[in-house]
Amino acid sequence: MAIVRPQGTPLGGIILIPGSSTQQTISESGQPGSQDNFAIRVGRRLVAAGYAVAYVEDPSNLHAPIAAMRAIIRPVVLLGTSTGTIVELDNAVALGKDGPDALVFTSTVTVPNAYFTHAVTALQISRLRVPVLFVHNTNDQCKFSLLADAQNVAAADRDALFEQVTSDPAPAADQCGPRSPHGYLGIEQAVVDRIVDWIAGHANARADS
Repeated sequence: MAIVRPQGTPLGGIILIPGSSTQQTISESGQPGSQDNFAIRVGRRLVAAGYAVAYVEDPSNLHAPIAAMRAIIRPVVLLGTSTGTIVELDNAVALGKDGPDALVFTSTVTVPNAYFTHAVTALQISRLRVPVLFVHNTNDQCKFSLLADAQNVAAADRDALFEQVTSDPAPAADQCGPRSPHGYLGIEQAVVDRIVDWIAGHANARADS
């Protein structure tokens, strides 16, 4: 795991979980290997916004990374994108009180795929007891993360906030790839702004409780 801190005291800690296999190699200098992925691509923007961010090689069990981040600052938020949303949800449900203070799902995957035999489900979402933000692009054409399906899953948590954003379609792109609406191409800063505004208003209250 590599943690990058902002100048001064962090406002909170965010553990970033990329898509695809969700696993990545971190260099000796602390640089993540999957820098094209949305969750990793916006890491520097989150640091610039005042948050400490953590890159994890294998996020399948985040007990230790969450504890390490919590020793630095709270709230500790998981931010996953695409198949990373499956892993963050699995961790939150399994870890309970030792889990994150809040969850941010971006491009939520609701259909099993080549990487995972399960997906984000309404049943699991209904078991969450922490603040939850869903962000979804209205032009996301990835067959594993369609807007209507994500909305239906999010509705299982009546306290969750579902935020829609829109970027230009990318007809020639891999619709499930990072350089498409699925990866928020061209609107990265606008998405980051929404996320950090929500964290400031919701995750801090959980961490203080």
